[in-house]
Amino acid sequence: MEFPSMEDRSSGTGSSTSAAEIENLRNGLVASIEELVQSQTRLQGLLSAVITISQELSLTAVLQHMIQSACKLMDAKYGALGVIREGKEVSHFITEGIEPELAERIGPLPTGHGVLGVLIDEPQPIRLDDLHDHPASVGFPTFHPPMQSFLGVPILVHNVVFGNLYLTEKRHGKTFTADDEDLAVVLAAAAGLAIENAKLFDEARLRTRWMEASMQVAVRMMDKGIEDLESGKTIVARQALEASSSVLALVGICADDDGSIHVSAGAGALAPEFMHRSFCIGEGLVKSVFDEMHPVTFNLAEYLPDTVEASEIGPALLVALGSSEAGRDLLILARQPGAPVYGHAEITLSGKCGSQSALALELMRVYRLREQFAVFMDRDRIAKDLHDVVIQRLFAAGLSTKSLARFMVDPVALERIEAITNELDSTITELRETIYSLQAPSKTAQFLSTRISQTVRELSRALSFAPSLHVGAAVDELVPFVMDGHILAVVSEGVSNAVRHSKAENISIRVDAVEGNVVVVVVDDGCGFSKLKGRNGFDNMKARAQDLNGTFLRRVPRKTGLILNGQHRFQLDWRG
Repeated sequence: MEFPSMEDRSSGTGSSTSAAEIENLRNGLVASIEELVQSQTRLQGLLSAVITISQELSLTAVLQHMIQSACKLMDAKYGALGVIREGKEVSHFITEGIEPELAERIGPLPTGHGVLGVLIDEPQPIRLDDLHDHPASVGFPTFHPPMQSFLGVPILVHNVVFGNLYLTEKRHGKTFTADDEDLAVVLAAAAGLAIENAKLFDEARLRTRWMEASMQVAVRMMDKGIEDLESGKTIVARQALEASSSVLALVGICADDDGSIHVSAGAGALAPEFMHRSFCIGEGLVKSVFDEMHPVTFNLAEYLPDTVEASEIGPALLVALGSSEAGRDLLILARQPGAPVYGHAEITLSGKCGSQSALALELMRVYRLREQFAVFMDRDRIAKDLHDVVIQRLFAAGLSTKSLARFMVDPVALERIEAITNELDSTITELRETIYSLQAPSKTAQFLSTRISQTVRELSRALSFAPSLHVGAAVDELVPFVMDGHILAVVSEGVSNAVRHSKAENISIRVDAVEGNVVVVVVDDGCGFSKLKGRNGFDNMKARAQDLNGTFLRRVPRKTGLILNGQHRFQLDWRG
């Protein structure tokens, strides 16, 4: 083999060829170094992103850091992360690169259609040079920025799809590469572990909040400053509002079977718009909550009163406060529009808190009744002592003083004795009035249901059987105090008529509060009246109903003009 001489190597042709090879080699080496440096930089960025994400304990922070890191690593202008709930629906959507003002102009966030829906149905990476060329593309809404290149990868948590990462518009007009796809898949895998840890941490904090809420309800319900059920239910609403991160909490009673709810307590900025109003959410929804004793999510915006705009209400949750046998109280929670729906853990915890709150409300009611009973017992004891001891002594002192008059001849002394005896008589009279007032039921201290029970018990003492009495759970809560006397009068008249005139073997009394109306029904299986002469109790009840913008109905079954096994029934409605 012959080698070229120094002269040959320095000749033009040979020199040109060697220089080109060296230049190509140098350029290739530089490109390789740049690619290696770029790969190392991206790997460092990936490592930094994984460390940052894994250090976060809040799920919201983890998701936000992930989408920001993905946009930076893949050099994407826009990014988004859609969280998928059961049913393959997007529960909430986190975006990067779109200003809040622009997002508001664009309108509602995606719900999982088009190319996004393909990634939800088939959780495999998708990389597109032009998003519009895909068969499933449905275009963009008005004001949406133009997007062309696209990269989407699923985020798995324990082999279950948690959500999807979407990247669009790679900068400088480039398209996403296979390396970008691999990097996104690795980032999504690392984020899956961080998301699982964040979910566990969020659930632990959520459980702690609901436990504290339940404890606060139980403790505050025993506070002597809480005098009525409405105050107690307000406490339940406030604690649930804070524990659930909601903007509205309402406590209402479902007094009818048609799904109508009358709101008696609430918390949150919108609560005053609902207070002491009724609205219907449907019989099926209420029935399912009470039958299953499990909270359900629903769209409260469909059932709002006229005073509230649907755009002010987001996801909602309906919780039963106790079973339907114990009472028909319901707790309604709602978040602001666009907020995440209530998750499985929140639904479960709210149900447990609802049961404990219902127990606390019932204990408060029983505690107040026990205090009331203790006061009545003490008043009865004082009345008996006054009657059996004090009055008897005063009466004896009066007789003794008056007997002294036989031994007196002085007119002044006789006048003084007469004055003393008169004073003792006046004192005895006043004591008797005091005794009567102590023995009379206190209208301000008792629940209306208790007073109705006492009235029925007093009027039915002469019967050989006990009448059937049903007082609705809403009576104590919904009926205005000014109407108590009217209701007691109607119950008294109806029961009295049945006891004295019907010769019945069964008497049934029902008092309910429904949709702002108070309904009093008394039914017996007695002989009834064939004729009514002059003004009677039925006329009085009819007049009372008319005065209160209500109705009165008396029904007597008849056949050939005669009463057979007569039944008289009346119903009185006050429409508030």
